[in-house]
Amino acid sequence: MELKGILKALLLSVNGKMLNINDFLKAIPDENADKIYAMLEELKNEGGDVYDIIEVQGHFFARTKLEYTPYLKNFKKPQADPRQRRALIETLAIIAMRQPISRAEIEEIRAVQLNLTILHDLLDCGWIKVVKVTSNDAHLYGTTLKFLQDFGLSSVAQMQSLLGV
Repeated sequence: MELKGILKALLLSVNGKMLNINDFLKAIPDENADKIYAMLEELKNEGGDVYDIIEVQGHFFARTKLEYTPYLKNFKKPQADPRQRRALIETLAIIAMRQPISRAEIEEIRAVQLNLTILHDLLDCGWIKVVKVTSNDAHLYGTTLKFLQDFGLSSVAQMQSLLGV
């Protein structure tokens, strides 16, 4: 079988999960890492007709092209209350820009008490993680590779440069 086709099939079959070179080598043990990486770069540059291959810090995934997202909206989960959604987005933005950051620091920036449900929702969807627990048991939060993947970013530095920070 053709390597290009195998790589496309693997990327499309994992439902947006990010795969690194070692993941590909597990599926195709007879290939070498350099050849796989070169083919992934080729796929990334040529793109597909309805999807793009994206790389985030050495991990690859397939993403539907943005022009098709309006047709996919009926397959998404129902949206939360607009006030809760706004608080979630604000909290995520603060964590992304100031990471690592504690709950108390987030509350200070937002000037309101942070509902723990918001942090749990961000942890559950995989956009943030606890990056450190301080000596006084405060959790410090930061963003994840999934956050970068879902927002189409290759690094936190890219996000900060886009925002002019």
